[in-house]
Amino acid sequence: MGDEAILTWSAGPALANGDCLACPFIVHDFIAAHGERYRTRFDVVPEFRATLHCGEIVAGEIGDLRREIAYVGDTLNVAARLLEAAKARGRDVLVSAELLKSMALPSDLAAEPLPTLDVRGRNAPLEIFALSRVGQD
Repeated sequence: MGDEAILTWSAGPALANGDCLACPFIVHDFIAAHGERYRTRFDVVPEFRATLHCGEIVAGEIGDLRREIAYVGDTLNVAARLLEAAKARGRDVLVSAELLKSMALPSDLAAEPLPTLDVRGRNAPLEIFALSRVGQD
């Protein structure tokens, strides 16, 4: 509970066929396929929310004794605000319009426009969409 993962891709491969948009659904399928195993071993099946955005990030190594890789930048700020919006709106997968407009939406996914999101540090509201598989809510 409370764990978070940040996945990054180079723009070319991620945007080529909308592969990055499919990622949360692939993970969902994997978890569903192994649900009984999780339930037997941990008494729970994991659930998650995913948010997708695009832009530059800065990565750096911090610390002397205990080193960590830190990612910073507006892109991560927007992704974090998207995650808050996903929780507040009860949605599993949100994507920014900036990312969605940069590629073709895979034919098995649907994008539902949602009210814009005010993001601290940005002048204009952010257009966002909820992603789902075609035929699913």
